[in-house]
Amino acid sequence: MNKKLLLCVGLVAASVSTASAETKSWTAIKGKMPANPMVALSVDVSALRSGIKAFDTTINTLVESEGDVKQAVGLIKQICSIDATKAISDISAGLDKDGKGIVALGLDGLDEKKLVDCANKILAQDKAGAKVSSKVTKGVTEYDFAGQGKIYAAWLGGSVVAISTDPEHREGLDVALKGKAATGDLDKLIKTASANTAWAVGIPGEKEVKQGWGGVTLAAGKVTGTVHIIPGDAKHGADMLAQVKTQLPQGIAEMEKSGAKNLAKALKGLKVGGTAAEITFDGSMGADDFGAVIPEAMQLMK
Repeated sequence: MNKKLLLCVGLVAASVSTASAETKSWTAIKGKMPANPMVALSVDVSALRSGIKAFDTTINTLVESEGDVKQAVGLIKQICSIDATKAISDISAGLDKDGKGIVALGLDGLDEKKLVDCANKILAQDKAGAKVSSKVTKGVTEYDFAGQGKIYAAWLGGSVVAISTDPEHREGLDVALKGKAATGDLDKLIKTASANTAWAVGIPGEKEVKQGWGGVTLAAGKVTGTVHIIPGDAKHGADMLAQVKTQLPQGIAEMEKSGAKNLAKALKGLKVGGTAAEITFDGSMGADDFGAVIPEAMQLMK
């Protein structure tokens, strides 16, 4: 298990659950999975923002680290008086084995008209009178930004917008909109995981990992989470479990040496359990403590 995988497992697990309402973005796309879906996920961004003090600071740090994103967010705020980092209430996705599929954003206080009006204001900064043109075909809207590029989106209700993982082409979105709800093992995992505030499930179907799921929930000032990994067979499961138990203490020691003391402390409280047939990671910490872990984790993942 490499350092990044160890870190990701620790972040999810150290961050069992109480029920959380289904997000509006997941409600909109759960019946529109891509062909042969392998991954599904949903994050209640509003709940995380309200429950973790450091959430907005973390998002702003991420935005600052990406030049293009920082510029776009800055323009939207300056010209349209819209804080894009706070306009998204939730995010959901359904992806195939190649990472292609549908992504839906639940929006707070924004709709298509407001977004198009904002785009027109930004375009006018470069060329007076420039406007976004749009046309709808079979439920998909093509937006042409005055010859500067096109994107395709589908509005699934007034406050949910869906795009494909390749938003400059409509084919992936067309396929997803004709898709169906998850079935079989993926459906079972979704039903298990989706009570969480943030959750993800996957069925890679490989010898190392056959399937897995994880969830994080905020309740009573605590961030609690769980990760379940189901190996492809007993041998790989036994090897993985032994490797985790050996390398987790080593990873914690490395984090302490690097100054990531809050993250190391969180991982020390991580409970590794289960069997070769299903390996589990469980943990819990205060929401404020979790806020201290985030910047250290981000630093290590650079």
